[in-house]
Amino acid sequence: MVLEVIENGKRLAAPVEARLGAAPSPLRGKAHTRWTLRAGERLAVAQRPGDRVVELYRGTPADRLLLASIHIRYFPDREGRWVPKYQLQQDPVVAKVGERWLPLTTAPGAANLIVLFGNTLPDASGFYSALDFGLGAGALQIDSWIVK
Repeated sequence: MVLEVIENGKRLAAPVEARLGAAPSPLRGKAHTRWTLRAGERLAVAQRPGDRVVELYRGTPADRLLLASIHIRYFPDREGRWVPKYQLQQDPVVAKVGERWLPLTTAPGAANLIVLFGNTLPDASGFYSALDFGLGAGALQIDSWIVK
């Protein structure tokens, strides 16, 4: 998959390779209001590739904060190749206030709730062919990821 942002009118890309393990983002240290996740290459293999999860992080490897996870599942296209589709998963940061659990919208060191932009609907399985996302309030910084 490829993470993209627009900075000063230019599209910048951060390819996320299908290698298991952690990798720093070439866009680390830069916060953007909108990120786009686009499909990488289609695969020409006989069997469906296994699902993958890519965890997105802010911060350094020694002190990082999980922002969200992208669940990747492959679906066949008309030409017999496997196309990746994506599902954004986030465990919202919450705090107990009195007897109620409330999401934290802004707090030092805590992520805001991530929202999807655009009017694209998921397929019947809940997966999107591309994602446009960002924070509900403020800019989102993706410094690294872990492919599982």
